[in-house]
Amino acid sequence: MIPTTIKKCIATAVTMFTVLSLYAYDFEVNGLCYNINSDGISVNVTCPYIDGSIIAPYTNLAGDLVIPSTVTYNNQTYSVTSIDRYAFYCCSGMNSVTIPNSVTSIGAYAFNRTGSLTSVIIPNSVVSIGNGAFLGCSGLTEVTIPNSVAFIGGDAFEGTPWYNNQPDGLVYAGSVAYLYKGTMPNETSIDIDEGTKGISYGCFKNCSGLKSITIPNSVTFIGGDAFSGCSGLVSVTIPNSVTSSIDNNTFKNCSALTSVIIGNSVTSIGLEAFSGCTSLASIIIPDSVISIGHFAFYCCSGLSSAAIGSSVTSIGSQAFYGCTGLNQVIIGEKVTTYGSNAFGNCKFLEDLVVLRERPVAIPADTFYGIPMASCDLHVPQGSKERYEYQDVWKDFLYIIDDAENYADGGTTPPSGSGVHGDVTGDGTVDISDVNAVINIMLGKER
Repeated sequence: MIPTTIKKCIATAVTMFTVLSLYAYDFEVNGLCYNINSDGISVNVTCPYIDGSIIAPYTNLAGDLVIPSTVTYNNQTYSVTSIDRYAFYCCSGMNSVTIPNSVTSIGAYAFNRTGSLTSVIIPNSVVSIGNGAFLGCSGLTEVTIPNSVAFIGGDAFEGTPWYNNQPDGLVYAGSVAYLYKGTMPNETSIDIDEGTKGISYGCFKNCSGLKSITIPNSVTFIGGDAFSGCSGLVSVTIPNSVTSSIDNNTFKNCSALTSVIIGNSVTSIGLEAFSGCTSLASIIIPDSVISIGHFAFYCCSGLSSAAIGSSVTSIGSQAFYGCTGLNQVIIGEKVTTYGSNAFGNCKFLEDLVVLRERPVAIPADTFYGIPMASCDLHVPQGSKERYEYQDVWKDFLYIIDDAENYADGGTTPPSGSGVHGDVTGDGTVDISDVNAVINIMLGKER
């Protein structure tokens, strides 16, 4: 039998645990909950409770909400600098909200499904509005967005009367090219206004009439799906001002896209960023890029050459899968991670140039479908033997230590005849090449 005193201790502990779980914030003042930021001097407004998909919204808010610029708790005054994700989720009694000039960001789904909200004025201190921030605010008819806003997430105002009443054409919300409504006429060319800081998620999605677009140097980000399905888009230049990634699906299924120039500040290429761009002829990935996402160039069947920058460390699964027109690939020296089928089914690849001196272990299907008896593997001088003993790499029958000749864009190897299938290097493909291949397969010297 458990003594009464122990029972009381257990009950107290359970009660404390329940309270801590229910009130997942640092303190409450005048009915609003706050979390202290890592700097110790600022806070964000948050909801009473959130745990994964479980959200406990405010039930005491009604009418016109004024968020203070500062709040005092335990004799310390904090600056209110952000509105947390889901902060006012489903607050059905709110009619308007005043956001102070101290706030710099509005989190994802911050006012999601606040159906009674009719107006909001966003101060010029705010620089970002998260995904779905006002999604489903069915009464929202008045929105003021300043030019300070440099980022608007996907679906930020989806389903609001303000959004639905926007005129057809390119709309600027703050400094962001936000959406295109209506059917874009054929042969359309668009110049994004100078000073625009971003192109929002899905801005031109499925605008098949879009033929060309000029992106100014002021743009720092391009949202996911921004140009996906723009089947008439022929060429695009991503300026050096874009300092983030080419996001997921950004140019997916742009089937007429033949030319892409990627600025030298882009840091990554996202999931399916250029997937299905069947007319894309060549791609140069600048040295600023660190990673290439899964399916990034999936089934870009018109791609004949690809140069992967010297800073790239990883190539995602099926990144170049099905690029059946690919003849030459140059892979930078820092790539250490290859995803499954990264170059799968690139069945006409003739020259694979790897600038890394020491081969890395890679999945067995990295080069699935590549004709390893005719595709030349070019490696740095002095590295040939290493590659000949490394799994997967050793399956290439013709390994040449001349990769340096390709590092600066050269295309002609210094040794061999340049005739593919000419294993012996005598300028012709005949029975001697067949015998040489057999000897290689048997482990004999070429």
